[in-house]
Amino acid sequence: MLLHGVLLVASGGPLNGPVSFRKAMTFAESLGLACWSVAWLLGYYRFGGVGNWLVAAWVSFFALVETAMFTVQVWRGVPSHYNFNTLFDGIIYIGSGVGAVIYTALIAVLLLRSGRLRETAAPSIRLAIRTGLLMTLIGSAVGVVMSANAGGVWEGVARFASNPYGEAMGGYIGQAEGTRGGNLVLLHALGIHGLQLIPLAAWLLSYSRWPEAQRYTLTALVAGLNFALMAAFAVPVFQAVPLSDFSPTMLGIIGAIGSALLASYAVIGYSVLYREAKSMTVTREA
Repeated sequence: MLLHGVLLVASGGPLNGPVSFRKAMTFAESLGLACWSVAWLLGYYRFGGVGNWLVAAWVSFFALVETAMFTVQVWRGVPSHYNFNTLFDGIIYIGSGVGAVIYTALIAVLLLRSGRLRETAAPSIRLAIRTGLLMTLIGSAVGVVMSANAGGVWEGVARFASNPYGEAMGGYIGQAEGTRGGNLVLLHALGIHGLQLIPLAAWLLSYSRWPEAQRYTLTALVAGLNFALMAAFAVPVFQAVPLSDFSPTMLGIIGAIGSALLASYAVIGYSVLYREAKSMTVTREA
């Protein structure tokens, strides 16, 4: 991610579009955090040593290969998604899709097995794992819609049902720059980061001195606000409204939810980091 960020700035390349170092950065960041999150939550599952290694190995393999494939396409100067110009391009895109489907299935299995976590998982941790996995699964489902839609711009059911792939071989069938419609990419990004956004709260709170009831309440608040934020974005997106055309009312709702979410994280961070640091200082002085 850092490497391609430097290259993006140094090359003066485009920030958006089908060929941008930003795409390599995005996949490196998203899948790297997925590895980190899965490693954390596996400590609460009952898979055993072999099961843990199998899950961790697949997620790591998927993250490395998926990022590498899209990075290769960026370096070649060709689109990584919806690109069937050559056999190699088609293999890259279809292969990444197969990997994403298997990863999504793994997330679904982890969600289904989340009812049998270890006793060491506090209620707030259990809630964070389940809601984080669910949010990630919804984000992955949006990714499936993007793939079937041949693009991240939602133009309505008619476009979605028109089989935009047609004779795919020999062309780039992604939506052209400047296409007007709902931004599915934003929904997808919010969703797939659910495994970081919600467990982050429960993980931080596990270091606090607050009783578990308060930890659970704050974790539930963060989870609810994350889902509310996704829902608020989803309404205009699936009405094919571009971000620039959101109504003042919708912007106000999104702003209020986002502000409440940031405030929740701030309260959690303050209670854990500042208070714990202060407690350590008092202990040392004593």
